Amino acid sequence: MKGDDGYKLWLGYQKITVPDLARQYNQAISGILVKGQSATLKIAEQELRLALETMLDRKIPGLKASMNNAILMGTPKVQKK
Repeated sequence: MKGDDGYKLWLGYQKITVPDLARQYNQAISGILVKGQSATLKIAEQELRLALETMLDRKIPGLKASMNNAILMGTPKVQKK
């Protein structure tokens, strides 16, 4: 990985080249739904999207509502008694 910075060396996402495995992952992931708007969640979503799109070689849509096989990102809401 000549010329890569530390980030790419640490998180070097690679395309899944085993067709059956790639198909299973593609069927299992319909998109990403983020509940919340914190800076941390935005960064986590960007990183997850980068990883999935690189590994699965397709765009991963952002979702406005939950659907089957969606990846849900968020933080638990603390309920006060």
